[in-house]
Amino acid sequence: MTLEELGAVLRAEREKRGLSIEDAASHLKIGARLLRALEAGDSASLPHLAYTKGFIRSYSAYVGLSAEEISA
Repeated sequence: MTLEELGAVLRAEREKRGLSIEDAASHLKIGARLLRALEAGDSASLPHLAYTKGFIRSYSAYVGLSAEEISA
């Protein structure tokens, strides 16, 4: 799964739950700008890969995706 595909899945799950980017940012303590970049698959706007992986894990758990679903 590419970053763009993962971002689309995360966005779809967030929207399915009726959550805004601001809701997710507030809950996760991650800037809305970074979450938008993650959902867009914009790797140039994201921090170092180690941080980005942590953001992906946190965001995935927040929207109810399991580690197996995102590890692909």
